[in-house]
Amino acid sequence: MNCYERLISTLRLEKVDRVPVACPLQTGTIALMDATGAYWPDAFFDSEKMAKLVAGAYEIAKIESVRVPFDVTTEAEAMGAKIGKMKKDRQPMVLIDEPAIRTPEDIDKLEVPDPKKAGRMPVALQAAELLVKKYKGQVPIIFGVCAPWFVAYQLKGLEKMLLDLVYAPDIPLKILDKTLKADEEYVKAILNSGADVITLIDAGGSGDIIGVEGYMKYVYPYEKKLVEIIRSYDAFSILHICSDTSLTLDKMVDTGANGISVDQCMDLSLCKKITAGRAALVGNVSPTTTLRSGKPEDVEREAKKCIERGTNILAPGCGFSPLTPLDNMRALFKAAETY
Repeated sequence: MNCYERLISTLRLEKVDRVPVACPLQTGTIALMDATGAYWPDAFFDSEKMAKLVAGAYEIAKIESVRVPFDVTTEAEAMGAKIGKMKKDRQPMVLIDEPAIRTPEDIDKLEVPDPKKAGRMPVALQAAELLVKKYKGQVPIIFGVCAPWFVAYQLKGLEKMLLDLVYAPDIPLKILDKTLKADEEYVKAILNSGADVITLIDAGGSGDIIGVEGYMKYVYPYEKKLVEIIRSYDAFSILHICSDTSLTLDKMVDTGANGISVDQCMDLSLCKKITAGRAALVGNVSPTTTLRSGKPEDVEREAKKCIERGTNILAPGCGFSPLTPLDNMRALFKAAETY
């Protein structure tokens, strides 16, 4: 089986020759920047440099997928959020002191961005198209999308959104109506570019932050809608929510996502009981303690435990830290081949 066949078969819950090593989240590291000559922050804004650095994760680090983009601010920026603080070793961040939504009237002013024109959306789409030309059918092409709840709180601020859930519960729904429409247009453009898998990222949507009731009202319906669109294109989805998702993991599977990616804090054995036969389990080697700060043997040891505990796709519990050593990335592949 090649890389593409192995991952797609896994997402279909079919038998494979071994566990694939893929990363549904960001893969840019300084080691790969040095190896490819494509550096942050330029690679956030230049499609050729983005594709070159992304390809390095497969060509050099032996990760069996290619994934764009590197950050989680593309959608929010296209809708009016201010970003900054990006460096060679740091992704762009939304500037929380300058929120795009300060008043209810600002919600009405939000426009659904055109993915072919707005902000850095076209850069990521063009990078995906370059990767499709090079790898289609050989290496899975993964595209990361920030789900509606995540984009909404980047536009207003998480603390203020959480307060609204209590004191003005209709306000978040109005924002989510706009961010869902933006995501729908972006997802369709991504799938038309030829990408195989979309990772939906919903930071701040975990049960320990928003609770089960909050998840079911403000997060789940919007994730499910995007999953349905992705399925309508005969493409595949992976849902990732950071932090402790124990309270909502069963509901995450109910979205219909083909894969469920879990944070390194989650017990894979318990996750497997919930996802088995319903979705591929993705994860969850620690991107900090192990991949960034450990040695290759530490990575292999933890990867072996992940495989033994039932992961279907060996991956970090979140995106790779830019400081991850190259040998540690390669150790994931070695563990998959060995165990």
